[in-house]
Formats: sequence, structure tokens, C-alpha cells
Amino acid sequence: MKCHNCYAIIPDNSVICPYCDAQQFRNAEKKYMSELEDIHDDLEDLDIEGNKTFWRGIRLSLLLTLAIIALMCFIGAGKYKAEKALELAEDNIRIEKLENAYTWYDRNVDKLDELYAKRDFEGITSLLYELENYDVIGLWEHYDISIFYREKIEDLYEAMELVEDYDGYGTYSIAKGMASALEIIYEEDLKTIFY
Repeated sequence: MKCHNCYAIIPDNSVICPYCDAQQFRNAEKKYMSELEDIHDDLEDLDIEGNKTFWRGIRLSLLLTLAIIALMCFIGAGKYKAEKALELAEDNIRIEKLENAYTWYDRNVDKLDELYAKRDFEGITSLLYELENYDVIGLWEHYDISIFYREKIEDLYEAMELVEDYDGYGTYSIAKGMASALEIIYEEDLKTIFY
């Protein structure tokens, strides 16, 4: 091929003449078009790779989201199981306490009746203090009098502590009045008074 400017013989693919530095337009256009085509191919490849990367990212995000959801479900299920196990343990403790209370009641109901027949309300009260669960004592037919006595005797002891500083005779009067009131209630049967 000849340079179009200096007419020197140059290689066929030359874009610039090595002798006069003149640009060879046909070869420059061919080179430009070839490079443009390469860029176009690269852009297509880049678009395909970009799509692959985009969808790979979507899949990864989806998998990560599903893994987090699965982990949260697993943690929630574990927490639920732990709460249920705790509730079951608490129920077992309540059942055991109730069974112990029924056992105590079965062993002591005759003694309570005996103390009631003797009008030994203090003995009844001290025996009831052994009981941890008061739910079962409601089964006893004289339950109301025992509760009344226990509450009132505590009030009496408080009053006696206050009066003790004032007058020994006052303490005796309060105790005697309380005992008389309990005897009346015993005779009248507390259930008919309150119900």
C-alpha cells in the first residue's frame, strides 16, 4: 500500500504513515469501525454479565432473607417451647403443692374436728399455719370460724401490744371479750350468721 500523502510504501494496515505521519483515512476508518464493533460486543457482553450479576444478587438476597426468616422461626419455636416447658413446670409445682395440701388435709381433718369440739381455736390456728395452700381448707365444715378466729386473734394481739403499755387490766378485758365473742359464734354457728 502507498501513503496517499508521500507515496511511500507502507504496511497494508497502517493508519499513520511512518515516514510523513499522515493519516491513512481508509485504514483509520476500518480500524475505527473494528474498534467500535469490539466496543459494541463488549457492551453486549457487559449487559449479559450485568444481568447475570443482578439476578445472582437477587437470588442471594432472597436466600439470605429466607435464611433469616427460617432462623427467626426456629428461635420463635424454641422460645415457645421454652415458655411451654416453664408453664408445665409451674403447673407441676402447683399440682404438687395442691396434692401436698390434700394429703395434709386428709391427715389433719380429724385433728381439726377434735380441736373444734374442744373450742381450741388457738390450736386450730397453729395447725393451719402448717398448711402452705389454703385452697383445700375450704373443704372443712368449720372453715369459716377458723378463718374468723385467725384474723381476729391477730387483730387482738396487735391491740394487746398497744394496750400493754397502757394498762395490764385492759389487756385482760380485751382477751376475755374476744373469748366470749368466739364462744357465741361457736354456739350460733358462723355459717348461719354470714350466709
